[in-house]
Amino acid sequence: AQRDLSRHVARPLRVLPEILDRLGVDADGLLHEAGLTRAWFDDPENVLSFTSGGRLFRRCVEASGCAHLGTLVGQRVTLSALGAVGVLMQASPTVAHALEVMGRHFHVHDRGALLTVEVDHRWARLGYRVIVPGVEAVEQIYQLAAVAGGNFLRALCGPGWRPHSVE
Repeated sequence: AQRDLSRHVARPLRVLPEILDRLGVDADGLLHEAGLTRAWFDDPENVLSFTSGGRLFRRCVEASGCAHLGTLVGQRVTLSALGAVGVLMQASPTVAHALEVMGRHFHVHDRGALLTVEVDHRWARLGYRVIVPGVEAVEQIYQLAAVAGGNFLRALCGPGWRPHSVE
């Protein structure tokens, strides 16, 4: 059997069961369909393939009727979701260095997407593109990534930081 290298650490999804509960969804039943349990989300080292994650997001959106589920999950993602990479970022001497660290080591966290980081003296641009073909509910993954990226920058730059644009 070929190993799925498009996996990502599931830390950013740890709040999914709680959000499903708030949306009135039978989270336990839905997770069971996906072969998961609430306890699975407690282990920060668990990994999920992009294919499985996309399928899970699709089912969650169908069950909840919430088209912005990725945004709700992303709102709760902090630098700690990046594990050791997040710790290195927080210990960086500058925001530019922290973003360089994230760009260089993001593959440790996420192998199903490509992260691009561009930094100059005034601006930073982050790009995130799923590179696994045929992932379901990819718009949910992009919502999560965009909001999480904003959270990362706000944590690094301070609460007054605001994005110039989000696309």
